Amino acid sequence: MPYKFGCFSFQANADLSTLKKYGIISESEKFWKKEDEANYLNELKVEDKKIINDFKIIYANKTSDDLINLTYKKYP
Repeated sequence: MPYKFGCFSFQANADLSTLKKYGIISESEKFWKKEDEANYLNELKVEDKKIINDFKIIYANKTSDDLINLTYKKYP
């Protein structure tokens, strides 16, 4: 959804709040951190793991500014 600082997902925001409520993640001023010991990646199907791995390969070395610029270019 368009937002004053780029796109915004109400669903992602609600999901993060729920994960925080249950102590699965914590929030700081600059990032979210996974707090539990579970390895959720192991619970995914092989094809879903591949999608996540491909996503990581493409975006892992991008800064937050890179990601914001990319988003603005692709979704003006």
